[in-house]
Amino acid sequence: MCKDDILRVDGASAEVVQDRVEALRELVPEAFGEEGLDVDRLRAAIGETKTVYVDLAETFNHLIGLRVRRVRVIDGVRVVEGTNPEGDEVLVLWRNCEQMDAAGLDEWFGRQDYGTREPEFDLIYVNGDNTLQNTRPPGRTWQVRLIEEDFKRLMFDVEDV
Repeated sequence: MCKDDILRVDGASAEVVQDRVEALRELVPEAFGEEGLDVDRLRAAIGETKTVYVDLAETFNHLIGLRVRRVRVIDGVRVVEGTNPEGDEVLVLWRNCEQMDAAGLDEWFGRQDYGTREPEFDLIYVNGDNTLQNTRPPGRTWQVRLIEEDFKRLMFDVEDV
């Protein structure tokens, strides 16, 4: 790269770039700090969205109003226990579905003894396809829900807003 290339932005000369910066200074003065144009300030000023990383499990807990009692990772499964606003005891299971299929989850669930443990969970959320509902022992009443379905509904259904 030569000096002339450094002075050009998308084929524009340094003078044109300076003119564009000055026009921006007039239109969006809050985008300029002590050291000149601040790209983050510019993005905020013009309302440009910015890529951010979120913790899906934490976001889901918030969306369902879960009061988290305990979070653990057991054999690669993130286990969240808590209570929802209705007072239901909730178990949320996050797994890497490529590493643990439905049969593997059934086996893992049996080893943890969640199906017969007291106190009983009222609601079990699981990501990905699963057959946990079929493992429920007689006399137990817990229900299994797909995280993805409730996440999508709670995050993006804006009809009632």
